[in-house]
Amino acid sequence: MITRFAVLPDERRLLLGIDKNNLFKEGRVYEVREILGEIIFKDIGEVALPEKGPTFPNMCSDVNSQVQYGLHLVTKEEYNKIKNELSNS
Repeated sequence: MITRFAVLPDERRLLLGIDKNNLFKEGRVYEVREILGEIIFKDIGEVALPEKGPTFPNMCSDVNSQVQYGLHLVTKEEYNKIKNELSNS
C-alpha cells in the first residue's frame, strides 16, 4: 500500500493523489507547512462539504462540482465563521 500525490504543472497547482495507507482521516481538512526544511501535515478540522442532503455540492456530488465550489478545502468552523460575518454585514 502506498500514499502518493502529485502537483499538476500548471497555474492551478492542483494536488491529486490517493491514500492507500489510510494515513489521513476521511472528512478532514489538512494543512501543510514547511518548518525548518521538514514538511508537516496538520489536521485542522472537519470538512465543510456536507455529507448528503439538499445542499449542493455535497459528498455525493461529482468531483468536478466538489472542487469547483472549494468547500473541500474549508473546515466547518471556518465556513460557519464566514457565513456569520456575511450575515452580520
